Amino acid sequence: MWGIINYFPIIRPSLEIIYVSIDKPRKKLVDMIGHENQNCPTLILNDKSPIYENCGLLSVNEYNFFNNVRDIGLYYSHRFKTSYPRGA
Repeated sequence: MWGIINYFPIIRPSLEIIYVSIDKPRKKLVDMIGHENQNCPTLILNDKSPIYENCGLLSVNEYNFFNNVRDIGLYYSHRFKTSYPRGA
């Protein structure tokens, strides 16, 4: 994910990056979006983030999020007009 953030610096100000341990369970993610959704990277949207159709958006416990690089990249392509991920 750092590659796309560095290549498209417009994305960076919209993010609050929180690092979690590689070891599971990843408590912060589990507490927010459940044990089955502790993949990294995960992009959790805030209440003011726009939502686009067909981006792979998931919702748990009133959180909207993406839990894989392809869907995060697809979301960025809609929101920031970055390039589409390959195969999308």
